Amino acid sequence: MKDLAAKTIRTPLGPDITFSDDPLRMMRAIRFASQLNFDIEPDTYDAIARNKERIKIVSQERITIELNKIVESPVPSYGFKLLFQTGLLQLIFPKMALLHGVEKVGQHAHKDNFY
Repeated sequence: MKDLAAKTIRTPLGPDITFSDDPLRMMRAIRFASQLNFDIEPDTYDAIARNKERIKIVSQERITIELNKIVESPVPSYGFKLLFQTGLLQLIFPKMALLHGVEKVGQHAHKDNFY
C-alpha cells in the first residue's frame, strides 16, 4: 500500500528474479509507470537496464501488445523515454531509438526527433 500511495512501481520479489522468470515484466513495469504516472523504484529500474537483453526471448506478439498499451497510455512519451533510458527500446524498436539526438541543419542544432 505504501508503494501505491508513493506512486512507485516495485517488483514483489527481487527484480532480477522477477525479470528472469518473465522478461516481459520489464516492459509491463514501464507500461504501468506510463499508464499511472508512477515512478519505477531505483533497484527495479536498474534491474531492467541490467536484464534488458533477456527481452530477446519474448515473442514479438507479446512485445507488440505491451507497446500498444504504452502508446495508448495518457503520456506515452514517458513510457518511451523509460524504454530508451533502460536500453529496451534499442532492442525492440531500434529504428525509433535512432531518432534520439539533435537534427542538425547546416551548423545549427534544429530539434530532437525523439521527443
